[in-house]
Amino acid sequence: MAARFGRVVIDVGAGDGGYAVHRARGEPNTFAIAIDASPDALSDGAWRAHRLRLSNVAFLVTAVEQLPGALDETADEITVHFPWGSLLRGMLAADSSIVGRLAGSLRTEGELRLLVSAVERDGYSKVTPARLLELAPRYEALGLDLVESGWATPADIARSRSSWAKRLGPRPAVLAIFRRHPRIHSQSRSTQVGPGMAGNLDSEGRHSVSAGGQIRMCHPEVPPGTPVPDVRSEETSIPLGSESMPALVVFPEHTPAPAILVINDISGRSPFYDHLARRIAQAGFVATTPEYFFRQGPLAEPTREAAGARAKKLDFVRWGDDMSAALEWLRARPEVNGTIGTIGFCMGGTQALLLAARRDDIAATVSYYGFPADARTSASPIDTAGRMHGPILGHWGDQDAGVGMENVAKLDAGLRSAGVEHEFHIYPGLGHGFLKASLEGEGTPGYDQACTSWRRTLEFYRRCFARETVLR
Repeated sequence: MAARFGRVVIDVGAGDGGYAVHRARGEPNTFAIAIDASPDALSDGAWRAHRLRLSNVAFLVTAVEQLPGALDETADEITVHFPWGSLLRGMLAADSSIVGRLAGSLRTEGELRLLVSAVERDGYSKVTPARLLELAPRYEALGLDLVESGWATPADIARSRSSWAKRLGPRPAVLAIFRRHPRIHSQSRSTQVGPGMAGNLDSEGRHSVSAGGQIRMCHPEVPPGTPVPDVRSEETSIPLGSESMPALVVFPEHTPAPAILVINDISGRSPFYDHLARRIAQAGFVATTPEYFFRQGPLAEPTREAAGARAKKLDFVRWGDDMSAALEWLRARPEVNGTIGTIGFCMGGTQALLLAARRDDIAATVSYYGFPADARTSASPIDTAGRMHGPILGHWGDQDAGVGMENVAKLDAGLRSAGVEHEFHIYPGLGHGFLKASLEGEGTPGYDQACTSWRRTLEFYRRCFARETVLR
């Protein structure tokens, strides 16, 4: 198959085989295999494939535990969409006879994509991203590294083409992506992380938080040699009553366009954020990155201690007022079409969440490693979840003990209860400030996940801003 087709995809628990037929029909260079223990279900897909004269799809009636050896290390991708019965139980128990057999059918670096939702009759009251994170070490022992675990979006569910998805109703689903590593690790040096605990470097050299749960500086610099996006920029100032806040504003090739306020981390405005604003402009949006520490002055030295000392002097209520005023200023610029969004990092990610509760005119909010339980204002993001306006996109590393995954879960629950549109992504093995890895070499720990998060962010903006344009 590899010699004739560029890619092999196996759909397990395939039901009527509709997903395999869809992939084969839409991707002539892909060979799709539908596997299910029920011959009656697969017969429908086989008949459709025959009518469509598809030569790049096959149907195999077998249980996962009995997959033939001919499939060993053949698949570039294995999909398991809404498993039930013994397959569901095996996936959620990391049963070696099922998960190990799937891992063995993947090529090195091949992906297992699991889309799952369970009800009480399956013996599970609820399946959450946290549940998949708990299973990650057991999957890793079977040859699969967890790359992503998060709530599935409606688009994720629709792409599965699963008849079961139509019966889900409002019940959420989880999307988890695993990658086959070259060898099964015999030992891991990772430290279990829980509330108040901190991780270490694991056997793959992935970065987590340091001892005591302290986080490193988020994004002070840009790696030497990083290309600078060629976009028009302007040093300016944002009026704040009798004061003015310095800022960089960057423009895309075509204006007017939507605009994004970049809210920096504890380091304040830095080369990283100037570069990030340029990347946003390169993607087609106006961006501005202000120096909101202008009243406190520059850092005495580029250390976390100095940044923390300066941050203690920041009036958080006044800072919120400043950022809200910056949004008004940004919207009024002639290069902006009236649509505004935000992106914040670290404490800036917290502020982005608080602005979503303060204002109802933000078309898209993005928070990187914001602190849901931050109590430096009268109410934390968790407290204000019921007043937030979506859509909201959140990114966190599961080793970020300073943020606390239990706090992310509380914020998620609050937003769900209030019906606020949002999607949260949690990246296994990563700590605080991981986006910088996207500017470094491909071998850098966290590079793939950082790039994935940035791709999701830009897609989120395009989707939300397009919706805003239609509404206007």
